[in-house]
Amino acid sequence: MTTMHNPASPGELLREFIGERSITEVAEHIGVARATLSRLLNGRTSVTVDLSIRLGEALSLSPDFFSKAQLQYDLWEASRQKRRKVPSLAEVISVARPLMGGFATISASSSPTAAGSYFKSRRSARVGVKVTSSHQKRANRQQRPSNPHLTPLPSRTNATR
Repeated sequence: MTTMHNPASPGELLREFIGERSITEVAEHIGVARATLSRLLNGRTSVTVDLSIRLGEALSLSPDFFSKAQLQYDLWEASRQKRRKVPSLAEVISVARPLMGGFATISASSSPTAAGSYFKSRRSARVGVKVTSSHQKRANRQQRPSNPHLTPLPSRTNATR
């Protein structure tokens, strides 16, 4: 969908379509409150999907005519607002996914296939993630100091029965 320069608001378009009919007459015909239609005509509210369908049926237009007009108007209004520049995803792809105590950062400029290989393999050392194997994890668990507040249970032998 292309944006146009200074598009008409949906209220302005509706005003042209209803012509000489009164707001009350059109509102009753499509089954909405007169105030709803008045707010739309005066630019104080947006077109809802339901209202777009109702207006489309009543004016023999496509059901999405006023929804598309509202979208065009909203995009144009938003493009006029000052906002910070959002960098392109093609410049740098950062993946912040915790993997065994680390995070992976993939630069698309350094390796165009890094992102694809990262998502294909969970244990990929190519992206700079420290990968710990299961036997290394077991060894680390055994080296941890035990809790001094817990005393080991006595082992049961046949002699104690």
